[in-house]
Amino acid sequence: MKRALFIVDAELDFMPDGSLPVENGQEIVVYINGLLERDVYDYIFFSKDWHKKDHCSFKENGGEWPTHCVQGTEGAKIHPEILVPLEFASKTYQILKGMDSDKEQYSAVINSELYPKAEYDVVGLATDVCVKATALDLRKLGNSVVVLLDGCRGVSAKSTREAIDEMVEAGIVVA
Repeated sequence: MKRALFIVDAELDFMPDGSLPVENGQEIVVYINGLLERDVYDYIFFSKDWHKKDHCSFKENGGEWPTHCVQGTEGAKIHPEILVPLEFASKTYQILKGMDSDKEQYSAVINSELYPKAEYDVVGLATDVCVKATALDLRKLGNSVVVLLDGCRGVSAKSTREAIDEMVEAGIVVA
């Protein structure tokens, strides 16, 4: 079985100095780099929130979140210390999500045909929002999914605990 690493929304706006910070979000960078150094993955996916300025999720547009990850801004960039070796270029894919201004999109599984059958390790931000949604959708596609908590951080302890319970109930391994 092929192996895949899915790095969810490790963007600057979700880091401590970003517009929608996840507490201790920067701590995932070292862990992710350790996974990449192991060179055991056949595929590597990076997802990014890639919103237009008028996205429905933004508070000024009636949503619940501060403006974040606007297309082309510094905050929408993947954390620059995540080091993807050059030899991984042919097996690395970027998934842009949340581009429709009128629709929330937490899951990075935007088109089931993009994702090969594989054993997926999932890391990123935030455990209780986009990591959960992505892991659940990968599982619905029939994949084996492991969420590696050392490579994740959540919005709150309570919602992270609830997300973990929901993922485990869906057959996802949380390690």
